[in-house]
Amino acid sequence: MKATAYIKLLLLLPIAACDRSTKLAYEDEPEKVHTIVYLKSLCTENSVAVTRDITVKAVVTANDLYEEFFKTLVIEDSSGGITISIDRTDLADDYPVGAAVSLSCNGLRLGEYGGKIQIGSTPEPGGEYSVGRISQENLARYLRRDTDRDAIPEPRSEER
Repeated sequence: MKATAYIKLLLLLPIAACDRSTKLAYEDEPEKVHTIVYLKSLCTENSVAVTRDITVKAVVTANDLYEEFFKTLVIEDSSGGITISIDRTDLADDYPVGAAVSLSCNGLRLGEYGGKIQIGSTPEPGGEYSVGRISQENLARYLRRDTDRDAIPEPRSEER
């Protein structure tokens, strides 16, 4: 009887040793999503480094399609909008108006320019801007498109 119990225990041991860390597939952990208003509230100086894991889920509301927002995307969530400074042209090809995006802000900088808060990379030393442009090589590290959530934004009318 004892031998049978030991055999069962030995057969169950490999099963008990398996857990989440031994799975072959990578599972995303749910991320905490912040609002753009919260992100902007962190800009307490002319140029501020974002040093925490802050993710914003938003929709592209302006791009460089008609060359009005040169090397720039404007994203918006229900709380507000922010400009992203990017060192790349033809952004509208990959990020059309209505494209749903996730912006991972850790490692970027917030800054004020023309009375508006924007986000980008570290500015050039001695430069006149509070943020630099995110390089094309690093863009995928910070900005991801979620095509399953794409939606053309609806204009809102102000009630007076």
